[in-house]
Amino acid sequence: MEFISKYDQDDEILRERIVRARNALRYVIIPDDIEKYMADVILKYHMGNRAMISAVKAARAIAAYNGNKNVTMEDARKALEFALRHRINDDEKATWKGNLTIPVKIRAIKMRI
Repeated sequence: MEFISKYDQDDEILRERIVRARNALRYVIIPDDIEKYMADVILKYHMGNRAMISAVKAARAIAAYNGNKNVTMEDARKALEFALRHRINDDEKATWKGNLTIPVKIRAIKMRI
């Protein structure tokens, strides 16, 4: 019981933050330039509509969680990393130099635009 009560306050703070984000989510917008950036990354690497849908939803959720009404470029980059990580196929991995980890490869994708 002592272990559980030790984290009660942290859990409540997190719960409240998630509820606030969930309520704010419908009001979060993505500026056109950031949405274009996300689309360019996804299209450049021949990923489909579902990748874009996932990235947009993730970017808006990240912004809402952080208390923002607009998606920032940082939110978009995090969202792209989440949305694209499992969509990178072995052929694309082979075209990159070195033995980079997936997050580094995704950052490399973003920097090539």
